[in-house]
Amino acid sequence: MGFIEQYFLDPISEKSGYNIVNTGVYAAIALGALYLIYRVLKDRKIQIDDYFIKTVVAFVLFGSVKRVITDAVDSGVVFDPLVKGLFAYNIFNITPGIYVFVGGLFLIAMAIDYLTKRKLALWIGIILLAVHLLILGSIYYRINITYFAMTAILALIPFAAVYSYFKNKLMPLVVLSQALDGAATYMAIEVNGNYFEQHVFSNLIGQSSGFLYFYLFKIFLSIIFIYLVDREKASDFDKNYLLSIALVFGLAPGIRDILRVTFGV
Repeated sequence: MGFIEQYFLDPISEKSGYNIVNTGVYAAIALGALYLIYRVLKDRKIQIDDYFIKTVVAFVLFGSVKRVITDAVDSGVVFDPLVKGLFAYNIFNITPGIYVFVGGLFLIAMAIDYLTKRKLALWIGIILLAVHLLILGSIYYRINITYFAMTAILALIPFAAVYSYFKNKLMPLVVLSQALDGAATYMAIEVNGNYFEQHVFSNLIGQSSGFLYFYLFKIFLSIIFIYLVDREKASDFDKNYLLSIALVFGLAPGIRDILRVTFGV
């Protein structure tokens, strides 16, 4: 129990971020879950097409906004007891629990599609996103357009640079998502100065070289990644699944971070 408290429970209660132990365990669990999802999708012959990607993005945006509301509750700017109760800082509203929660809802929505033969999952994601945007909007009436614009520009520059080079347009979206994560992290920590990096490896890069280099490093890695996927002799399903994973793991923290610096949470 001492080991679990030190490496898993205390970082949540103390809000100190991640360590090498829980990072490794969470990564192993994530890889196992991603493989199981891969098998389910492939066995059920569910295509990773435009509709699937739009549904994934809708649920990712929903999860990110939900996380920002929890940040707002945790910072003490929320007074509504219902919102404070639903979005309290606990394992269900932060990583890794929020990934399990949102991922579970996504799978349920896709199962509804599969069983009813109707495309309802995207609308479920959009409705969840809309409800949470309304909640977030009710909390704040002021936003920092400058932070939002600067972060968006930094994310869009590499996206525009690679867009025309890849036939599969999911590939430049991967670059956009990873650049957004890097840009939002840079803006939050080095430009704004009111935040700190919670993840082990990104913090190592940021502390040693600066978070501008972390932003550039994410762009470099994402371009190498999509180039290798593009060259790989694999099925379109397998390629799109890998690209979808990279999209989610860039977009989820990127959207959360850009919303945090924009709303000042």
